[in-house]
Amino acid sequence: MKKRYEPIGWKYSTILEATEGVLICGKDDSNYKGISIDTRTIEKGEVFLAIKGENFDGHNFINKAIESGVKCILINSDRINEVIKTDFAKYGTCIAVNNTVEALGKLAHFKRLRSKADVLAITGSNGKTTTKELTKAVFSEDFKTHYTTGNLNNEIGLPLTLLDLSPQHEWAVVEMGMNHSGEIHNLSMIAKPDIGIITNVGPAHIEGLGSLRNILNAKAEIIDGIKRKGKLILNADDEKVIRLRKKAEDNDIEVITFGRSKNADIRAKGLQLGKNGMNFSVLFKGEEILMELPIYGKHMVSNVLAACAAGYCAGMSPTAIRKGLKKFKPAVGRFNIEETDIGFNVINDTYNANPASMEAALNTLKLLKKKERGIAILADMLELGDSSEDLHKSVGEMVANKGIEKLYVTGTFAKSIIKGAVSNGLPDSDIFEGTKEEIIENLKEIVDRDDWLLVKGSRSMKMEEVTKAIMNHGNSD
Repeated sequence: MKKRYEPIGWKYSTILEATEGVLICGKDDSNYKGISIDTRTIEKGEVFLAIKGENFDGHNFINKAIESGVKCILINSDRINEVIKTDFAKYGTCIAVNNTVEALGKLAHFKRLRSKADVLAITGSNGKTTTKELTKAVFSEDFKTHYTTGNLNNEIGLPLTLLDLSPQHEWAVVEMGMNHSGEIHNLSMIAKPDIGIITNVGPAHIEGLGSLRNILNAKAEIIDGIKRKGKLILNADDEKVIRLRKKAEDNDIEVITFGRSKNADIRAKGLQLGKNGMNFSVLFKGEEILMELPIYGKHMVSNVLAACAAGYCAGMSPTAIRKGLKKFKPAVGRFNIEETDIGFNVINDTYNANPASMEAALNTLKLLKKKERGIAILADMLELGDSSEDLHKSVGEMVANKGIEKLYVTGTFAKSIIKGAVSNGLPDSDIFEGTKEEIIENLKEIVDRDDWLLVKGSRSMKMEEVTKAIMNHGNSD
């Protein structure tokens, strides 16, 4: 459980300074304990910031915030009249800004500068969250560590994470997601990282960015905010990512690399699959440490190496890094492996999906099933734009080429996956297309002892429903 520290407080004067806002009414000199954008969870003593998003407008809940007892609110300047007409104007403090979303970022940046904590920021097409969780485990061994929780990695989520920094925190490990150009730049300028990590570059979110080159350029925006004399950790095994070395060094940023490549600063060797996970050695510029971790898949080794590089850059010893990693537990839906009472095994990788993570998951299914029957239960990958059909077809090709015996598919692009699988030799008789409910019922009829099942799809496909039903079928009451 995340240890709770009291965040650094606010006064109306510091809010004005941070946001460059205008005081509309009130001069309450109270020490506000935090910033909230949600009237459902706001606590007494917090400031209410009315965010206008794509699907909601916090300004519509100003009265509810006032009723909850807040004494200070931040609003867009075009909504001032809604406040000055209320009794709140007689006793409360109201600050107006041009854009409350931008104000949220400014408040977070101001908090980051007031905090004594250093910041490590992680971006990439795949593995961001797992790398964040691994790095959190590493840093927590030596430091009081704050970190991104849940999906808080965008223009709203990252500022909210930084706003929870306390005087006690020594490091903040944050995640930076994006779906359009310029977003990582803005997040990096808010967070001003001491260390940045780029895990890899793949076609995730290609719908919004158009090409892998544009995706690389978007990920490279993390460099814009990294402090001079800071550090950037790059994946030496990704030929696109490693191209960013020169840009970083031109910005007076030291580059540290990780990977299985012999040229990597932090590298792995001697990879073996053990009964309870994977064993491999990590070389820290000469010093070798054996890792025995409850993880599966070569892609997970890459995430571990990124976390090792982060700890190394933060001044931790290899021994402390290993000790922290031993405490890592995969998040629910991120490559959880469970054996049922019946004796078949389920790989639950339902949290999300894109082409690179699909390939990694199928590779691991092939590795783990050995000579047993492998069953891939797959759903759509989203946000792939005009490339969707081709990329789903390539997933079907991988299923067939990796010798996976059965394929179950659901979703808009199910037929594209089937087309790729059939064209590469998987018989029609080993393919099932249907709804999640139909897939569940069919699986209950055919799944047997020693089978290995992989369940995967994009977040909105809710493939965890399949995992839950199959696990219930495989376990006794």
